[in-house]
Amino acid sequence: MFRAMKKFYFLFLTCISFYFSFSAPVIKAVSNGSWSSASTWDLNRIPQVGDTIIISSNETVIISDDQNFNGFVYLKIYGGLGFQNNNSTLSVGNTSLIIVYSSGEILGGGSASQKIRMNGTVIFQGNDAPVYGPQMASATSNGFSAFSSSPLPVKFVGFTLTNNKSNNVLVQWATTEEVNA
Repeated sequence: MFRAMKKFYFLFLTCISFYFSFSAPVIKAVSNGSWSSASTWDLNRIPQVGDTIIISSNETVIISDDQNFNGFVYLKIYGGLGFQNNNSTLSVGNTSLIIVYSSGEILGGGSASQKIRMNGTVIFQGNDAPVYGPQMASATSNGFSAFSSSPLPVKFVGFTLTNNKSNNVLVQWATTEEVNA
């Protein structure tokens, strides 16, 4: 049972990593600036549906108009996301995920008309208290909620992959802590 749980967690972690690593283009903020300015982003275009969007810890991106994503985006905020102007909104689809990491923050501009919407539901308004990480929002969270930086009850030290003579791959791993496993 113990080995089966380890295999399950390893397989789950691997699948999630591959999904987020290979399924979407990654676009990063390379300067403080407007969300709608291509020069703010490393791909020299504004983010689009399907992107993994990263706001680095040294950058602050400002939303000053409507940004609508009628599909999946994965927004990772290590720096700042702010709002400016009335009626500026960020709308994302129900499969989207917004994560505000420990150094990240979402700041409103003071107006209730500044919003983050997920699947049509308002999860942040510009006159709300700032959102400081670590917090995340998804379709099932009904807004931002705190999360632990260790989502699995197992802490991995490392793992190795070895190709043996019969073209099979041997996967070995080591853990330092296992909670309720």
